[in-house]
Amino acid sequence: MEKEKEFPEITTGKLATDISLLSDEEKKKYIQLTKNVDTHDVNSIQNYGNELSRIVSSNGDSILQITQSNHTNTDDAVSYVTDLLAEVNDCNIEKVDQSNFSKILMRIPLVKKFVKTYEKQVMKYKSVAENISNLSNKIVNTKMIALRDNNVMQRIFDNNVEYISQLDDLIIGGKLRLKEIDKDIEKLQADSSVEPYVVQDMVEFKAQFEKRINDMMITRHVMTQDLLQIRALQNNNTSIAVKADNIVNNVIPIWKNQLAIAIIMNNQEASVKAAKAVSDATNKMLVKNAEKLKSNTISVAREQARTVIDIETLRKTGQLLNETVQEYRQIQKESETNRKEIENTVRELSEQLGKTLIESAQL
Repeated sequence: MEKEKEFPEITTGKLATDISLLSDEEKKKYIQLTKNVDTHDVNSIQNYGNELSRIVSSNGDSILQITQSNHTNTDDAVSYVTDLLAEVNDCNIEKVDQSNFSKILMRIPLVKKFVKTYEKQVMKYKSVAENISNLSNKIVNTKMIALRDNNVMQRIFDNNVEYISQLDDLIIGGKLRLKEIDKDIEKLQADSSVEPYVVQDMVEFKAQFEKRINDMMITRHVMTQDLLQIRALQNNNTSIAVKADNIVNNVIPIWKNQLAIAIIMNNQEASVKAAKAVSDATNKMLVKNAEKLKSNTISVAREQARTVIDIETLRKTGQLLNETVQEYRQIQKESETNRKEIENTVRELSEQLGKTLIESAQL
């Protein structure tokens, strides 16, 4: 006879009890679970505990779905916070309506840019404030989902505990049935009239049934690990819920307070810059107007003090007139001298011509 196969050691639950110490009544109860295990039908082995296996599989699908759901919800919350922080640093500012006072200030060149900057800041803080409120709702929703998932996982946990208990019953029943099969094999081997293949079939049936029991023990071990995983998920969700409460009750109010302080400081900064810009513009305007007034006043005074005809003009015209008279006299004098020279020349030529004619007549 083959050496009895050793099963994985389990020291928890019902399997921690030595089956040899079970009472006859307890053994009978466990053996009853194997009533459908027919040593003449190898397929009956696969049906042993099959219904429980299907329930366990469904339970695993539920755990996987909840795990993925929690992961998605966490990613959504993290993504939302990331987007919000990015918006604080870089926010799209849309055009806003200007108040009458803003429109007046916009007409002052140096103040115009500060008014625009102020309005953009107001719009940015307004957008961030709205998204902080949305974030608060998102965090509360994450908390509710975590608590809801914990309730679902608690039901799965309780079901798993019950499944492990039922699996323990099947394993114990299977081990007791294997002992009976061992006795049946010994009887067959002792009976010389039994065909060898009958003994071999029984031995093979035992091996398959041992494998089935071994698989159940492995499944039980995995399900025990599932209990630890479920508890870990529940603890994580509890931490998420506590953190959500902390964010909603402590962090979000701090954000809102700091946002209000930032708006007030921004208002102060904008007011100071606007006031400075107005003062600078006023001073510049006053200086420019004073310079213009000075220039105009001096020009008018000079024009008023000025005579119709400048003395330089009189001097110039007098000089030119004097030069004209002098040049005119010089020309007259030169003309008179020329006339006298012409008269003398003509007289001399006439006399010379007369002499020439007299001398010609004497010849």
